[in-house]
Amino acid sequence: MKVSQLPYERVRIEELREAMPQIVERIRGAKSAEEILAAREDYRKLLKRFYTNAALAQMRYTLNTVDEFYVGENEYYDEIGPEAQALNQEYIKAMMESPLRPALEEKLGTLVFKQWEVELKSMSPAIIEDMVEENKVVME
Repeated sequence: MKVSQLPYERVRIEELREAMPQIVERIRGAKSAEEILAAREDYRKLLKRFYTNAALAQMRYTLNTVDEFYVGENEYYDEIGPEAQALNQEYIKAMMESPLRPALEEKLGTLVFKQWEVELKSMSPAIIEDMVEENKVVME
């Protein structure tokens, strides 16, 4: 299947706002590493769908920068991207703070936890508005 044939569907920020806290709660309430990994799989499916569609919107916009539909979709993802990153941080914090972290490190490896440590340091919800503004400036 060619990229041009991939179906595009806007992923609404409301979906992330609803699903992410539930996933985080499942992680925090888990009694086993397997329960956390099941929640992680749901998280990964959601983010895969989000980032796949955001990338499709970006690619299709890049191919035709006057296509009003993809101009709008690209702007949409630029506006919600920082909030999506902030929601992602809650997931990372839950994984990092889990009392089952040693078992998770055994299953996922320690590198992913080191990457998450860096990510937590590199983004703050306090700068979401600045990130949205930066995306608008870059788009112009």
